[in-house]
Amino acid sequence: MGLQSLQYCAFLVVVAAVYLHLPVRMQPVFLLGASWVFYALAMPAMLPVTIALAVFTYLCGRGLAWRGGAHKTAFLRLGVIGMLGILAFFKYNGLLGGVLPGWRAVAMPLGISFTSFAAIAYLIDATRGDCEVETSFIRLALFLNFFATVTQGPICRAGALLPQLSTALMPPARCALCGYMRWGCSNTLPWRMC
Repeated sequence: MGLQSLQYCAFLVVVAAVYLHLPVRMQPVFLLGASWVFYALAMPAMLPVTIALAVFTYLCGRGLAWRGGAHKTAFLRLGVIGMLGILAFFKYNGLLGGVLPGWRAVAMPLGISFTSFAAIAYLIDATRGDCEVETSFIRLALFLNFFATVTQGPICRAGALLPQLSTALMPPARCALCGYMRWGCSNTLPWRMC
């Protein structure tokens, strides 16, 4: 499903409509589920890899909070080396087919570079104290796997995006209407309700 396709547009409209009608505490869970559905529609066999990357990052982050000092740097190193190793495997495993007889190349998961670098940035920020270590797996997985940013970016800083995922993101209905009017009619019309 390409980002300029009608399927993606329909997917986005359905997700937005359902999201706006959910209770606030269910919104992150729904967005994570929608993101994983997006991954499953693109490459169903690689969804477990995407989930495993989120679990690995979460465990490394919890390790950062659990121990201090040298143990903290050990969890950072484990996370960075693990993510770079996973990224290198998926990016360059096709080259091994020419070198090792009988090697079969493995398909690369959607957004593996984005997810890996976002996870590394989160772990570094958490180690330096630029952001809190996330205690909710749902919010961290959503930060790493949000479908609207995973294929094109940008890689947001964890300190900027994670707090937004833990607060209510429900705009007033008249602001949503105002946004739709501006999008459909251009900014030249006097839609200044918000």
